[in-house]
Amino acid sequence: YATEGGSAEPGKDYTPVTGSHTFPAGTASGTTHKVTVRTTKASKPAGAKTIPLELTVTGATAPEENPQVVIDAHGLPYQNAELPVKQRVADLLGRMSPAEKAGQMTQAERNALRAPGDIAAYGLGSLLSGGGSAPTPNTAAAWARMTDAYQLRTRATRFQIPLIYGVDAVHGHNNVVGATIMPHNIGIGAGRDPRSAERTGAITAKEVRATGVPWD
Repeated sequence: YATEGGSAEPGKDYTPVTGSHTFPAGTASGTTHKVTVRTTKASKPAGAKTIPLELTVTGATAPEENPQVVIDAHGLPYQNAELPVKQRVADLLGRMSPAEKAGQMTQAERNALRAPGDIAAYGLGSLLSGGGSAPTPNTAAAWARMTDAYQLRTRATRFQIPLIYGVDAVHGHNNVVGATIMPHNIGIGAGRDPRSAERTGAITAKEVRATGVPWD
């Protein structure tokens, strides 16, 4: 294994690492080995930087993606919660490239991703679970794990903007087994009962949020 590539500069942002590790015959599947990459003290504010760990695997199945270390963005005005929102937004937008802005305005269906790394590669701003687009197993806990894993991928982008994850909850959170099934919105409207409409919306919002999805 060796640290190679990425946006971080070896020797300046981190100490390069190279080495090898052999798992003894009969080692249980899922066994891990820890590799430590030491980063240097930051001298000035900066966006996030990545340090990929390239793996060469023999006698075993290599992971689908190489692991990577991320040095978080730090010291930038848009990260300062004490500043006015307008000032923070202006600072962030002023730092973003046209490609990063385009990525933030792009929403992809989760099944359209070739790999989870596409989120960082394209700087996607949003992912959607359309009708029937669900994790396996289709449980509330699996949904939460899935959305957490997608959010983690945004940490590898330069400004680490959180992902907006959406779902087509058109009959309640109907993509999830066990969710409360509601009438379609047009049916709720035809019922002419504002209180029932408000209640169904509140229940759906609560169940959607419980699975880690912030947007319906």
